[in-house]
Amino acid sequence: MLANTLTLTINAVAKVLTRVGEQGQSSLYRYKTATEEISLQFRHTTETGGSVPIYRHNAFVEWLIYATPTVAEQYYSYSLTARGSKTSDPETVEDLVLAGNVLLTAQASAFADGEP
Repeated sequence: MLANTLTLTINAVAKVLTRVGEQGQSSLYRYKTATEEISLQFRHTTETGGSVPIYRHNAFVEWLIYATPTVAEQYYSYSLTARGSKTSDPETVEDLVLAGNVLLTAQASAFADGEP
């Protein structure tokens, strides 16, 4: 089980999210101040219908920066889905997630700028 608090660091500022909900294979975390709100959800599901069930692992972050008299409201989100069949090795799924994160970190500016 994940900890009751998780830290998300954005632009070198640590934001501590607290678990506010848990149901089955899902957890919801929140961080809220007078100027912003962040939610983080983890959800684990099983896809059936094929010959082998597929385990799906999702992480979804939403960041809302409230409007001020001079700046419009800003909304950002990020999601990650990792999938592996029932017969797959969970450590290999983890390796793929780590490799993907390294690649996206290296290409973050180009990705955020919408480069093809």
